[in-house]
Amino acid sequence: MMKRLLLLLLFSGIFSCATAQSLDRPQLNPLPDTDQLLKKGAWNVELNTCLGMNLLNGTYTYRVTPWLALGGGAGVRVFIVDVAIQVFARIQTEVPQWKVSPFFILDVGGACGISSAVDFIGNAVVGARFKLRNGNAFTLGVGTHATGYGIITDEFFPVPLLHLGYRF
Repeated sequence: MMKRLLLLLLFSGIFSCATAQSLDRPQLNPLPDTDQLLKKGAWNVELNTCLGMNLLNGTYTYRVTPWLALGGGAGVRVFIVDVAIQVFARIQTEVPQWKVSPFFILDVGGACGISSAVDFIGNAVVGARFKLRNGNAFTLGVGTHATGYGIITDEFFPVPLLHLGYRF
């Protein structure tokens, strides 16, 4: 009997606080449409680094749907003594409504360097995107960079990497 009385008092106290708060505060307006919160196109600057290899990329992505963006980019790859210019296409996903969003990036392209004629490259990165004001964002993630040497080859060398980026 005592437990029932205690539970009844506890639930009545919770519901009375909930109704009192809803009467004192104005009602929340619905969130604006997701498309109004997002930029259609965005520029990114990214640094991917690991084990003596550094990739500095500039990219442009265009939002096809709120959660999917397509784009491309160019950058410089510095690997110990080799410097290469790379060009790639990008697929990028994120959850646009969240302030801190998981994201996924997949890049496929090619690079031309000092010591090699043409390399095929691929990047896959997962991480978190932290939204800032005015649609800007900071990204932090981990991934892999795979390079295939030569015009036609089955030799791919994946390297783990740390991704830092800024969208403006």
